[in-house]
Amino acid sequence: MPGCSLPGQQAELPGRKVRRLNGEGDVVSFGIYAVGFAIVIGGLIYAAYLMHMPAHWIAVCAIVLFGVGIVKAVTTTRQKDPVA
Repeated sequence: MPGCSLPGQQAELPGRKVRRLNGEGDVVSFGIYAVGFAIVIGGLIYAAYLMHMPAHWIAVCAIVLFGVGIVKAVTTTRQKDPVA
């Protein structure tokens, strides 16, 4: 039946393309990915502080990890261009 779907599946209507970012159909939001990565970085910064790591190295590592996190989030959540 058109418009009906099982739990966890999306109904595919005629003339409507369903965008999927991975094979499972799960869409990962950039914001959720970035917040999760920021929490991980925050934990690593706190661990480095507890280990008495010099503050300038903590800052350098945090900046590098934020850059890696942004690049990783963009490549994970970007939508592929449709084939012409």
